[in-house]
Amino acid sequence: MLLASTRATEVKKPKCIFCDGKHASSDCFNAQKLTLEEKQKIARDKNCCFACLLLVHSVRKCRKFLKCPVYSKKHVTLMCDQPQTLKNTNQKKEEEENPSGNDVNLSNANPNPKVFLQTLKAKLLSSDKEKTVRVLCDTGSPKSYILKNIAEEIKHPVSREETIKHSLFGGVSTKECKHNFYRIKLKKLNGNCNFEVSDQAVICENLEAMQVLIGADIMGKLLTGKRKLLSSGLVAVETHLGWTLMGKVPQVNTERVNLAMTVTVKSNCCKVRL
Repeated sequence: MLLASTRATEVKKPKCIFCDGKHASSDCFNAQKLTLEEKQKIARDKNCCFACLLLVHSVRKCRKFLKCPVYSKKHVTLMCDQPQTLKNTNQKKEEEENPSGNDVNLSNANPNPKVFLQTLKAKLLSSDKEKTVRVLCDTGSPKSYILKNIAEEIKHPVSREETIKHSLFGGVSTKECKHNFYRIKLKKLNGNCNFEVSDQAVICENLEAMQVLIGADIMGKLLTGKRKLLSSGLVAVETHLGWTLMGKVPQVNTERVNLAMTVTVKSNCCKVRL
């Protein structure tokens, strides 16, 4: 009687050429972060096929049946250059649409229908200087801002620094950028208020020289609760810095209507600290 001895066949586990992990090279998560040139260099240095990423044969002699679902060429999906091309194209398009990556336009550029935004004039005070500035009241902004050049001109001391990434209407985001913060004091009608603002190179391109933006973080504390509905359909709103006007511009027989307007109403003096 013959005795037959059997030995279990030892299955060799795959070893990734990119990270030496115990998985197929085509499934390597770390390799997804590499460019096609970087992946090809690693495959070349380790004598691997560019198409299937297996050892000891070239792409010309590869007998694997492969078809990339993205590019329909003979290689595993990981070795496709199409995702990188799309990424570069999208990045280039985003940079063309927002070349500086830092400027923020906080208003709608569409002129029709024309709408009055809440604006006013106030005096910006420092230890030894005083400057009249145009202020935009925008409760759609979570932060308050001051033009960078105005803060430098009036020589306000920097209170702190923060890295900010702005998210704009439509899902557009700017690049992360460092901003200086200042504690400013505004004066109007013999009253004054002071609060923290961040510097910004551009506040609103299509409105005339807006130098300070008061956002939702401060605006609620400046409202007095008084408002008047005018016969024209516009609404006058009182703040501790004076009255502002907002609403759709009435149809008038003029070729051009300014989008920014200030209204001065005599009021009792006030002092607000925020």
